[in-house]
Amino acid sequence: ALLFFTNSKKKFLPSNYAYHLSLLCSAIHCLLSNCISEEDLLWAEKALQDFHKLLPSLYPPEICTANMHGLLHFVHYVRMWGPLWTHSMFGFENMNGYLKKQFHGTKSILPQLAFMIQARDLLAASASTSSHRIHNTHLRGQPIITINETTHTYAIVVYK
Repeated sequence: ALLFFTNSKKKFLPSNYAYHLSLLCSAIHCLLSNCISEEDLLWAEKALQDFHKLLPSLYPPEICTANMHGLLHFVHYVRMWGPLWTHSMFGFENMNGYLKKQFHGTKSILPQLAFMIQARDLLAASASTSSHRIHNTHLRGQPIITINETTHTYAIVVYK
């Protein structure tokens, strides 16, 4: 499909968009090959960097996502694990889903993430040294982490 689109793109896309798409298609095609030289990797890395660099000038900001940034790491993964077809990115996608559930809204995302991860680590450490039971839930869209003991329940509520 990548090669077909690369060859037929000129009929449907303006030249700057066709060139942009050809950078991605050609780099991915290279990284899917059975035999990839270091020269091929350097070329694919440059093509993906150029693709990423051109994104903001061709598309609206909402297109410039973490997935687009992730393309910049493909060559590194191919160096470590071989051609793209030999491994899966589902683990990384799963982690993105986990992280997305740790914050709410569009402001103060990093502090929210840091707080939630630190709170879970502290609660997990506390639970491993006692008989606490930890539960995760939400109240009015806010994440709550509760620790249940035999006589008390403690809760951490994260407010926006």
